[in-house]
Amino acid sequence: MIHLHVLGYLVFWVLFAAALGLFAWRLVFLIRLLCLGRAETENRFDKPACRLAEAIFAFVTQKTNLRHLTLSDPAPLGHAFMLWGLGIYLIGYVVFIGFGAGFGLFPVVEGNDFERVFFSVLDVVGLFILAAMIFVVLKRYVLKPQRLQREETTSEKIIQPLLIVTIMLLVVLHYLIEGLGYAAAGLSGEAAGSVSGWPPVGAALAEAFRDSGASSGALERAGRSLWWFNYVVLLGALVYTPRSKHLHPLFIVPNLAFRHRGRKGALRPVNLQDAQTIRRAEIRDFTWKQLLDSYACTWCGRCHVRCPAQSSGKPLSPRELILGTKEHLLKVGPSLMHGKAAQRAKGAEGAHPLGPAFLGAVIGEEAVWSCTTCLACQEVCPAANEQMRTILDLRRHLQMITTTEVGRETVKNLRTRGHPWRGTMYARTDWAEGLGIKILGEDGPAEVLYWVGCTQALEDRNLKVAQAL
Repeated sequence: MIHLHVLGYLVFWVLFAAALGLFAWRLVFLIRLLCLGRAETENRFDKPACRLAEAIFAFVTQKTNLRHLTLSDPAPLGHAFMLWGLGIYLIGYVVFIGFGAGFGLFPVVEGNDFERVFFSVLDVVGLFILAAMIFVVLKRYVLKPQRLQREETTSEKIIQPLLIVTIMLLVVLHYLIEGLGYAAAGLSGEAAGSVSGWPPVGAALAEAFRDSGASSGALERAGRSLWWFNYVVLLGALVYTPRSKHLHPLFIVPNLAFRHRGRKGALRPVNLQDAQTIRRAEIRDFTWKQLLDSYACTWCGRCHVRCPAQSSGKPLSPRELILGTKEHLLKVGPSLMHGKAAQRAKGAEGAHPLGPAFLGAVIGEEAVWSCTTCLACQEVCPAANEQMRTILDLRRHLQMITTTEVGRETVKNLRTRGHPWRGTMYARTDWAEGLGIKILGEDGPAEVLYWVGCTQALEDRNLKVAQAL
């Protein structure tokens, strides 16, 4: 444990205040970007206590992540170990660095059974974190599964390894600071009321440092230097987190809390008389929840590999839609916020000027029409993202706002004829004439229902298929 003097306390709290201020400034900025989105049409704030409790439970237990655990893909377990381990380390940082060093409560938490037990837990947990990070390295750079394969930017290629190294560095620093502290104080595993060999890693390192022949003063200075370095690394991580491409540690719990609680796949009703509610021309036309989805994405890629459109070679990728939305929001959002503020300052009224186009910049028109609306992406998403709703909103925009011709004839036939086929002379039940087939609703209940569909019932070349079945 580091005992700070007056200057030490001053440096400690100045650095903490600066880091916390930078963290809060960026977090507020990200929330302001979400506020560019329009209001939700459904109530996302009903039963707030229940929503929050369910979200926290899902996050802590990793329920939505571990349900994908299989022998062929143990990655969810590694992710859970990493989260739980870092959570325990965070508690340790608050207790020993925050309260112990920052508030001078080291006599309460140092040199007793509490310290021995907690440091022992940190030692064991640290091994699990290191094992999880080694697995991450293997998964991302050696045995990379299909769901993680994507074209990465130069910054992503640099940042990903740095994040892995930083997490492993924090664990190693804990071990070194612990071992140097015990060695400098002349403590072994039996001292301070501890049991021989515990904390295991700290006690082993303390023996090694004492056997190195270094003086107690040198060991103490080395431990103090590493302690301050560890503190700076932690504050750097605090500042960087809301600026990274991985925002899900901050926003996955809110996204789980605000998730859709109704029937899965239920279409959101729209006012056909109000074109503004249908328009999805730019980022501000989407709801704040649709923008929040982009923050909460974990980059796991499960929606990408489960999408039948993607599997069949279509250009649609639910993962890239979500990630592209976030990148687009971070790119155009600041200028839109400044324009909105300037508009308010001038007292301008009416609709805001059109921002940069969403279609084409984030997702192509062909990709929008590739979706089968099967909900596979939403079923496997551990963050409760609603990719299909965004795609359906884009389809409505294409059909009702723009001049696209894709699917226009089909939609027109569905609206006027009740089916997509133009020119057919058949009625829906003509194919069944002379076959003695009962019609549900006309001939009472039945044990088996054969849903024919439009094509086999109305297309001349498919009538025989329906009759043969």
